[in-house]
Amino acid sequence: MYGLTWRGFVASLSVREVRDSLFQVLEKNPLLTFPEKDSILVILKEIFSEEELATISKSMFEAYLKVIPNIELIKDENLWTYVFAIRPPSSLKNVKLSKMPEDVWELLDRPAILQVAKEKIIPYVRRKKTQLEDLFKIWVILDELGAFVSKLKVEDEPSKMVKEYLEALSEAFPKSGDRALAYE
Repeated sequence: MYGLTWRGFVASLSVREVRDSLFQVLEKNPLLTFPEKDSILVILKEIFSEEELATISKSMFEAYLKVIPNIELIKDENLWTYVFAIRPPSSLKNVKLSKMPEDVWELLDRPAILQVAKEKIIPYVRRKKTQLEDLFKIWVILDELGAFVSKLKVEDEPSKMVKEYLEALSEAFPKSGDRALAYE
C-alpha cells in the first residue's frame, strides 16, 4: 500500500497545493487514518471552506515547526502528541468561519451533519449511556455489599453471610440471555 504517512502529511503542509486541497489529501490517502475519519471530514467540510482550512493548516504547520525537534525522528503514531504543545498562532485570530452559522444548532439543518448525528453521534451517546448505567449498577451493588459487610461480626460467619447475600442479590438480576453489560 502506497500513500502519505502522517509525518509526510505534516511535511507536505509546507506545499500550498496540499493545503489548498486538504480534504482531498485526507480522503485519498489510506495511511492517514483516525477514528471516524469519514464523519469528521463531513463535519469539517460543512464548517470550513477550503481557503479557511488552508490558512489553518499553514498556521498549524508553522506551529508544528516550532515544537517538533526533528520530524524524521518521530514515529507516526507519536506525532499527534505534539498537537498539545502547539500554541494557537496569532494568524488564526483573523480566520472567520464563513460556513459556520451564528446559531451552532443550525448545523443540524444541513443534511450531511444531520446524517452524521443520526448515524454516528446519537448511537454513540446511547451506547455510552448504557455503559454508564451498567457501571452505576455495579457501584451500587458494591456499595450495598460494603454496607452489609460493615455490619458483620466474626461470630456472624461473614463468609457464609456474604455468600447468602450474593445469592439473594443474583436472583434479583436478569439471567444470561437478557441484556449483558455493554462494553466495547
